[in-house]
Amino acid sequence: MASSEKNTYSSTMMHANPDLILDVPATHLNYDMCQIAVFSKPSLIESIPYFFIEKENFHLVRLALGVDGFVIKHLNADIIDREMCVLASKNLRKDSEDIFLSHIPYRFIDRQICLRSVRSNHSNIDYVPLKFMSDEIGKVLTLTNQNTSLAKIPLLTRKNLSQKAS
Repeated sequence: MASSEKNTYSSTMMHANPDLILDVPATHLNYDMCQIAVFSKPSLIESIPYFFIEKENFHLVRLALGVDGFVIKHLNADIIDREMCVLASKNLRKDSEDIFLSHIPYRFIDRQICLRSVRSNHSNIDYVPLKFMSDEIGKVLTLTNQNTSLAKIPLLTRKNLSQKAS
């Protein structure tokens, strides 16, 4: 079997069952196989050898975060940058019980990331720095009747929200 036929066959198998990458010895892996596996099942990023992870400015990481932002919890903090955090925050599942902000290095947390995180899961409010507490975040919580979370918003923001409701 020619090398290109072998790679095509492996790629086809990866599409059908991305978990197969866990059974492929690192010496037999190639970048395309890793890319297919990570796109099909982003959490596999934690099983990809670092040699492939760091290629092309961490393209595999960005690919995984573009599919599922919660993949960020599988990454070493030393490779996470601001762009990855923003990309991840734009791709959060609404039904997740995971706390996204707990996986973001503090220096990368900003107002938009906080807002997206709270929209995804109201429990993220526990990780929102005080300087990013806002009427916008309060509105997200009031629209969903998250009264216990709303109590964590600073008094001034709660007062503004109650005045707007009147």
